[in-house]
Parts: sequence; C-alpha cells; structure tokens
Amino acid sequence: MSNLLFGKTISQWTEADVERLKGDEVPEGQTVEYKKGFNKNVPKCIASFANALGGWLFIGISEKTKEDKNKNKVDVPKEIVGVKDKNPCLRITHIIRDTISPMPVFHPRVIETLIDEKSGGRVSLDRL
Repeated sequence: MSNLLFGKTISQWTEADVERLKGDEVPEGQTVEYKKGFNKNVPKCIASFANALGGWLFIGISEKTKEDKNKNKVDVPKEIVGVKDKNPCLRITHIIRDTISPMPVFHPRVIETLIDEKSGGRVSLDRL
C-alpha cells in the first residue's frame, strides 16, 4: 500500500485534509477506516491492516451509511467528533502492544489544531 492519502504522508496532514475526508465523502474500504472513539473494534481493524496492505485508521470521526454510485452501501465520514483522550498516541500504542503480537509498524499522529471548543476532543490519525 502507498503510505500516501490525498498525495500526502501522515506527517503532512492538516486540519483541511481531515475536513476533506468528510467533504469528499471518502468511503471506508480496504485501506481506510473511521472510528468515533477507542472501542473494542479498534484492535481488529489494526490487525486487519497489519495482515493486509496497511491502512489509515481515523479515530474521532463518526460515520454514516449511504449508497455509492453502484448502489452499494458504504460508510463515509459524518462528523469530526474528536477524542477526549489526553494522549491518544499513547493510548493507541498501548492498545496495539496489549492486543496484537507481533506488534505491527504504525505511525500515530494527532492533528492538534482540531480541538473541539466544547469537549476539548482531538482527532487522532493512525497509519499502519
């Protein structure tokens, strides 16, 4: 898998790129997954990426189901909700270390500028 999404590496991503996921309705698929928060399915998603071509896991983005142009149901970003965890990179590292062996290579990133004024939540981006 290419380590690029929108032609950028994870270290090059900005708030605008996260907003673009929503605006372009980038669907979940073999290399993109959205999670509203850290739930029990996060390790399964990470293990799936690790056993395939890798992928991009976006934590802090809710999703909705819609039909694509071929009438297939797909999940696309609905809302950027952020995460309330003070250190999401450390949390995802612990989740991976504690549930997956051998530990896959991953590159967590938090877009610090995406701070929700009400909840203090942040969007965490992880690329495996």
